[in-house]
Amino acid sequence: MKLYILNKHYLRRLLLIISQVLYFMRDTEAQSPTNYPPTVPKKVEINLFNVIIYFVLPVIMLIAYILIRRSARKKESEKRKKE
Repeated sequence: MKLYILNKHYLRRLLLIISQVLYFMRDTEAQSPTNYPPTVPKKVEINLFNVIIYFVLPVIMLIAYILIRRSARKKESEKRKKE
């Protein structure tokens, strides 16, 4: 039982860290020095790496979060029924 709780909290922290890294990575890529003229923005190339980073990974994180919440609610309801 305790091993499950440790794994659940570990997975939550891992998903939180990944989401924060992706969020702040967006800001660091968009910065440019103020003393240089602005560059012409380029379109994001659609290649396998970009698709995985910007589309697949957030969807997997969302699905994992939903599954974690469902299992936690299910265990809580089972625990309440036993009491």
